[in-house]
Amino acid sequence: MKTNIALYQESLKSDQVDYETPYESVATDFYRELITGSVPDRSARILDLGCFKGILVDKLSDYSTVGLDVTTVGFMKPGRYALGIGEQLPFKDDAFDCVVMTEVIEHILEPERIFKEIRRVLKNRGYLLITHPNKYNLLDEALEWFKENRWIRKMLNRPIYQGVQHVQSFYYSDTIKRLRPFQFQIHSRHALTFSLFRLFSIIVYGRFQWKNSFTLIKKFIRVERFVIQRMGRVGQLLSGSCIMLFQLKPADAPPETLQP
Repeated sequence: MKTNIALYQESLKSDQVDYETPYESVATDFYRELITGSVPDRSARILDLGCFKGILVDKLSDYSTVGLDVTTVGFMKPGRYALGIGEQLPFKDDAFDCVVMTEVIEHILEPERIFKEIRRVLKNRGYLLITHPNKYNLLDEALEWFKENRWIRKMLNRPIYQGVQHVQSFYYSDTIKRLRPFQFQIHSRHALTFSLFRLFSIIVYGRFQWKNSFTLIKKFIRVERFVIQRMGRVGQLLSGSCIMLFQLKPADAPPETLQP
């Protein structure tokens, strides 16, 4: 049986596209907002764990940012990326002020092994930005089926997926609970879109790559963001992705100081 890492490497090789989709553009802009708001010092070191295309690494180029993934692809810029796995990070203790892990843990069978490593390389009171699909958003679940269906991918002129994509599903509370033993305290939680225009983005931009549609689709996605963020906890329940910012407490902090 193939390991989870081997399956993920196959999925990366089957989906290597070097362009930025409208949804990715809006999402990574939002992630940058969260990071700059919490880590204003531009000399801070940031790790994008599971960086894939390196879009966020580029958007955080004014920081000392490094991207890590289990495979490298041709469009990654040399010198700013490392090859490795989250379960054995090739970095020293207390090496980073912030770790980012977007849309990764749903691909991992044992995310606690990665959380342990993140805690090791993250400085006291450092930040962890983590995102993953919302298991309660049925539209996003349908979107994943749409993305992985071999006939639809063929129609969209995309390579056929190999192996398994998502091996687990989570909601905010699931991730908060699993991070609590590693001294991570939830700092803030956010919602981005309903996934409606994420789907539209894949159909229109992913298939035809109409450059003049890029800005238009981004505007619609930002309207979704505006609406869902003003719905509070209801918006978080309906959001396509769960977005959470955690802060690492000092090693000697008593467990009861952590918030649920």
